[in-house]
This record gives sequence, structure tokens and C-alpha cells, in this order.
Amino acid sequence: LHFDKYDRFILPPVIKEEIGDAVPVDKGHVTVYLPAYDAHKLARIFKSIPSRRFHIFTKQVTVVEEIGNSRLLPVDKSTFNKSLIDCNGVITGAGFETPAEALHLGKKLLCIPIRGQYEQFCNAAALMKLGITCHSRAGEGFGDLVDTWLAKANPIRINYKGTISALIERLMEARESMEQEPHTELLSPLTSLLFPS
Repeated sequence: LHFDKYDRFILPPVIKEEIGDAVPVDKGHVTVYLPAYDAHKLARIFKSIPSRRFHIFTKQVTVVEEIGNSRLLPVDKSTFNKSLIDCNGVITGAGFETPAEALHLGKKLLCIPIRGQYEQFCNAAALMKLGITCHSRAGEGFGDLVDTWLAKANPIRINYKGTISALIERLMEARESMEQEPHTELLSPLTSLLFPS
């Protein structure tokens, strides 16, 4: 699975049903999920952009906190999904699930890969090829970067609905192919694991 179909065997991301069926709207806020950063520091940075509201999801709070134009929210799947569906843009790491959901919803997307996470740097490279803004860290000058990104970034929408049915179809084709051809010693353990009798 990946953001784009780089080869015939690569499928697009699997999107949660709630996101896949959602009708996105723009209520003007920015949804932020950067677990590697201090949420209170992010809120201080975002004060430099008073024309915007930020929903910062963090494990650092257990109740909602208001700091200037930022709302710090405890991590909660339902609340996060609602914020994501209704936001203008998303600032997150360069993982896979949240960026894919933002792309599916057609939201502006700014990604910051977590340092030392090779997969996140690979994802960031793939996202940049799609035209997504990625930055190395949320440090000095980050407020200006976010302000510019909000003013200039064009949202990219990629329909990721239907991946599960394509994946099931591909697995069924693989099973039929394996049943028609003799199994090798190498494939036998994998085959019995994937397709028990």
C-alpha cells in the first residue's frame, strides 16, 4: 500500500469507513497532530497566526485547554475524525494513515517526518512528489512557514475509496493462482498461513 501507484502490485491506502463516506467541509480551522512535539509550544507558535484557529490533538492533556487561537484536545478518534473532516488544513507527521485521510478528504497537508523514522522520510519523499509541503521540523520560523502554507497551498484530493475490495480481489486471484500451480517448499508455509484449508 502507498499514496500513489508506483507499480502494478502497489495498492492505494485503506481508508476508514467514516472518512471514506464523509462529506468534507471547511470550517476554517487547522487540525494538528504532531505527537513528537510539545503541544503548548506549538500553541505559542500558532499565536503568530491570529487569523486562524488550531485544533492540536495531544496526549499531553486530558481535558480541552484553550491557549490563544489554539484548542488543545485529548487524543480521541471520534473527535479527531470530526476535526479532520471539517478542517481547512492538516499539520501532521509523515506517517501513513493521517496523511492518506487528509488527501482523500482534499485537505491542505503539511507533514513533518519524525526524526530517526526512516519510513516517515520515505513517506515525506512520496508526498512531496504529489505536491505536498513537507518540512524537517517545527522550530524557529515554523509560524511563518505555516502562515505561508495556509495562504498558498492548494489542496490535493485523491479518492482512496475501494482499496479493500481491490485488496480482496487481489488476494482471491493469488489464492486461485496458487491452487492451480504446484506449491514450492518456500511458499508452502506462507500459503497455509494466508489460506488455511
